[in-house]
Amino acid sequence: MKKFIISLLVLVLILLILSLNYKEETYVLQGTFLCKELPFSSMVFDTADNFTYYYYYLDSDNNQKEDKGIFSSNPNSPSSYIINSEVFDNEAISLEKNKFKITIDDNIYTFKRFHHTPMIILIDD
Repeated sequence: MKKFIISLLVLVLILLILSLNYKEETYVLQGTFLCKELPFSSMVFDTADNFTYYYYYLDSDNNQKEDKGIFSSNPNSPSSYIINSEVFDNEAISLEKNKFKITIDDNIYTFKRFHHTPMIILIDD
């Protein structure tokens, strides 16, 4: 019994160490991205849902808004993408090491990947 407990503890320790060192090194535009300068804004890219894109933000009256559109990749440059929606019309972005820069209201903002999973927010209008 003592040998079983020690083996179990060693296995748990190994799994813990491996999980701490695990890094997803994918640079595909997929998941949820946040911006430090825009704390109530997020961009979500979902390749599994026909390359659907969501931009959640606050309008000038501090109402939560959603912009939904599509995005596509450039076959000649795998890290370059185009966003098409009501807010972004053919806006080009380049994904570099889990972050990208985008122009919003004539200001350039950097969005960094928060999670590889697209986190869709349901907003009642």
